[in-house]
Order: sequence, then structure tokens, then C-alpha cells
Amino acid sequence: MLHLNVPSQKDTFWNIFWRKARWLLLGVLAPEVPMLFACGQWASAKRSIKAMRNLGFDEEEWSAEHAYYADSGGFELRTADREAIPITAKQVHYLVENNIIPLPRVTKKEIWDKSNADKVAKFLACFQTAWLTTQTIARAIQHLAITPLELSSIALALTSLTTLWYWLQKPLDVETPTVIYTEKSIKEIACTCSHGGNVDQYTNTPLDFIEPEAYIARKWNPFLFKWILSRRLQTKPIERIPNDRDPQLSNVYQHLSLAVATASFASIHLAGWNFSFETLWETWLWRGNCLVMWGLLATYGTTEVVACCHEKFTNLGMDTMGGYKMRWPACLWFIIPASLYAMARLALLFEVFYSMRSLPSDAFIEVKWSAFIPHI
Repeated sequence: MLHLNVPSQKDTFWNIFWRKARWLLLGVLAPEVPMLFACGQWASAKRSIKAMRNLGFDEEEWSAEHAYYADSGGFELRTADREAIPITAKQVHYLVENNIIPLPRVTKKEIWDKSNADKVAKFLACFQTAWLTTQTIARAIQHLAITPLELSSIALALTSLTTLWYWLQKPLDVETPTVIYTEKSIKEIACTCSHGGNVDQYTNTPLDFIEPEAYIARKWNPFLFKWILSRRLQTKPIERIPNDRDPQLSNVYQHLSLAVATASFASIHLAGWNFSFETLWETWLWRGNCLVMWGLLATYGTTEVVACCHEKFTNLGMDTMGGYKMRWPACLWFIIPASLYAMARLALLFEVFYSMRSLPSDAFIEVKWSAFIPHI
């Protein structure tokens, strides 16, 4: 399910392995977070397609696959004075618009050839999720016990399915980027683009003036970022596009698609309101945590939608409402609910596995599929 961005050419097997492991763990503990980032990449791809259409490029020349490929670090720009640096879809558009580079001549077929999974493989993953859901619904119809593990798995699977839908046109596990060459230097590019600032003052790459502060980890804590650079845990400029793109959803429809999936995740857990737990405290712990999750997600999601509509969808996720998430003490209005949600989520996971010690007997009975087949 995880479609991470193109790794650095200097990354080792273990660098890539542990990066995937961290995102896998995050996807289990808080599946809404990878879904949020995937939705942000989807929205960015939509904006890129619209921008390229305005320049006169058609579907064959620039598609959703091209936009995802660019935003994941699929294109690197090598200038006359610097080594290759990764560039995003917005930066590609800007450079093409200002005649710095021609539009990269990479076809959709070539992009999918780099991918380790096509749409058929993704469909099979969707089919597995649908089968799990169908089995659970059949158990409910036949009045068989549904365990907290099954219910939590369905909630996790459906959230992952939404994430996969956002990433449906994104190539999976691309390892080698496409290099774009230009005879101009970075300074010449900045001058051509009428950028009067110092190109040596940047966070990610010298082209930050085109798309600044696009990643959450870079602006959450500037002091932490400086420490990372001083310890040489990351290079400057960056060698790969980070996976934590700050979402900027472009319309109510994109917000609605994310809201429905998020609300479904919390609501599915609420469906276990009358589960038969071994003790009364387990029952009320489950109910209380479900209500906390649902209430926090509903409140936060509604607030974000209202804020984005008020700001006409011009700001990144971390910059909404004056960037309160990054200012003390205003950030407590974000940190405290997020911490409560994390505790509720961990408590639910504890109950899921703790309940395995004593399951009702009909939890081990399989669905009788013949009961659903019409017969005389």
C-alpha cells in the first residue's frame, strides 16, 4: 500500500528498509496520517495537470502519472554549476514556463515501466480488502461473533484502500530518477525568473523560491532542522524529495473525500459499541475511546475545512489559521487534541489484542456461504 518517494541514490538497502518500516508503523498506529499525505500529493497532482494544460500540454505530454512522478523526486535537474537536485512538479512547470528547460519527454508507459506495481496489482489489493469486508458483513448477517480484531482490521483496511486510491496513478518503488540537463547556472535561473533573493539561502534546494516550505518536518522546528544538518543526518541541498508533503487541498470536494474516509475509520470502531467484552471496564474503555476519536476527528476536520474555505484554499495545511500549529502557545490547541487522539488509538489497539485472550465460541465458526445461494 505504501508508495514512498524516490530514494536518494546514496541510500543503502537498510536506509530504505527502515524508512518503509517507520511509515508502516505510522500507518498502523495512525492510518489517517499517510492518508492525509497521500491526499496532499493527489491534490498537488491535480494542480500540476491544470497548470500544464494552461501551457498547452495534453494528456500524453503531462498526465497525473507525470505529476506524481515529479513530486516523488522522479526528475532531477543538473545545472552548469551544481550536481543534480530533485525538483517537484511545480518547479518543473515554472522552469518550462520560463524556458529554462523543455518539457521532459517521458511517456506514461516509461514511468509505469519503472514502477514495481501496475494498476492490476493495486486492484488485487483492493479485492483483498473487499473480501475481508464481505466476510465480516456475512458474519453479522448470520449472527456470528465479530471480534475487535476483525473490526479494527476492516477500519484499517478501508483507510488504506482510500490511501491507495489517492496513490492509484503514482508509480511504486521507483529507484532511479530521470536527469534533466541545462546549461544555465542556478544564479542565471534565478535571474531569468526575476528572483532577486540570495539563491544560497534555502532549506531544501536552491529552487525553494519556486515552492518554499512544502514539507512539514522542515518548518515544524527550525532549530531541530539546523541540528539535523549539523549532525550531517541530512545533506543540503536535499538528495531526495521527503514523503511528508504539507497538504494543500484545492477545493471542498477534496476535503470531502478525506473527511468521509476519516469519519468512516472512527465510525467503524463505533459499530463495536455492543461488543461482549470479558469485563465491564473493557466495554466502557472501548466506547469511551471510540467517542474520543470520533469527536476529535470531527472537530478538527470541520475546523480545517472552514479555515481552508475562508482562506480560499491558498494555504498549506500547517499554515492555516495563521500557522497556529507552529506558534507557542497557540500550538497547544493542536498538540493536546492530537495527543489525546494518539492515546485513544493506542488504548484501542491494546483492547484489540487483549480481547484475544477470551473470545466467544461462535467467533471460531466460519461463514456458511451456501446459505446465501438460492436453492429449492
